[in-house]
Amino acid sequence: MTRTSPSTSSLLFFYFNSFSTLLVANMLIYSLVLLSGDLGASHGFTGLVVMCNNLPALVFGLIAGALLDRISRMAVMFGAQCCFIVSTWALYWLHSSGILQADTRWLLILISLLNGIGLTFLIPGRLAVLANLVPEGSAGRSTIILNVLIILGFGFGPPIAGQLRQRLDWNGTLLVTAIAYLFAFATLLPVRPTEYIRGKAQNVLASFVEGLRYSWSAPLIREMIVLQMIVFMVVGPIQALVPEYARHTLGLDEAGRGGLMAALGFGLLLGGILARILHQVRHRGRVMLAAAAPMCLFLAASSSSQDWRIAAICLALAGIGGGLLGALIPSAVQVAAPDHMRGRVMGVYGMFFQLMPGVGAFFSGRAADALHGTGPGLVATGLFLAACSLAAAALLGHLRAYD
Repeated sequence: MTRTSPSTSSLLFFYFNSFSTLLVANMLIYSLVLLSGDLGASHGFTGLVVMCNNLPALVFGLIAGALLDRISRMAVMFGAQCCFIVSTWALYWLHSSGILQADTRWLLILISLLNGIGLTFLIPGRLAVLANLVPEGSAGRSTIILNVLIILGFGFGPPIAGQLRQRLDWNGTLLVTAIAYLFAFATLLPVRPTEYIRGKAQNVLASFVEGLRYSWSAPLIREMIVLQMIVFMVVGPIQALVPEYARHTLGLDEAGRGGLMAALGFGLLLGGILARILHQVRHRGRVMLAAAAPMCLFLAASSSSQDWRIAAICLALAGIGGGLLGALIPSAVQVAAPDHMRGRVMGVYGMFFQLMPGVGAFFSGRAADALHGTGPGLVATGLFLAACSLAAAALLGHLRAYD
């Protein structure tokens, strides 16, 4: 039986919610990174804060996919966004009340963990809900549109936060961010997806294992997730090290750092547009594999000079690869997953989507401490991930053959 499609307004509100939520989420993460530096934290601690935004995926990723296939997917989305609201307002209260100081900066870890719980459910949730908002057969194209909007949120959240910080004190910046989360939450209220086939009741671990088993048994999904793990590790050093590199090595103020991150956002936008163009062409697997290594090398090259213009160009070029891959990979996974398994498959995808930036942030921060600088840390991380990308191009045969 062919399902009826929801109203166009539901889809438009959903798209806007996805964009606005990720925009504010990345404003918050960027603020956590800057606050860590202002409170005298080491690069390793800053990497740990970013990693804690991703760690909940290890625990709650087991639950997310199962819930999305068994209960209302919109209820899961609302719950996830409530976590965002609580974490943002809690951070504002802690700072405005004077509780958050250098000796209590460990509280940033708790805020990051709570925000990460929301992300764990939101990442697979929005992909699962999208399939119930569009006509059958158009999930792949719609996923690319969704991920272009998400990429825009990721790319332009930091420069907006930087501009706010340039004009306001920390209390004002955090208050604006908290209010923006409330606005983003409100845009989810009009969304009305169609019903879907719900899975039979079973314990959470068994449900997750079933999704993991299916993802592993489907060669294309398995290899897409492997490439995704490499690609999204690049996000970690961008979040954890680039802002500090811009401040200490390039000597940029808050607005300058925001502008540098805007160059990344512009590249992500171009990559997303390119993904939309390439969605219907052949040999998409080879295109994805060919984009991964240059993206990592441009990340390494961004710290090769003390000229901010060279850094901006390199970040923009890295962003093009990130935008392309960030849109094409989930589109392919979305199309390959049947509807009755979609929540669990996207739960597995979402777990690695969320976890890998944290892994990249933590190890790049440790590399920066060991090599005595954010620049060497960026170079080492970029070169390591480029080597991993080249190995993936040689070993992932099913992805190479993907048309």
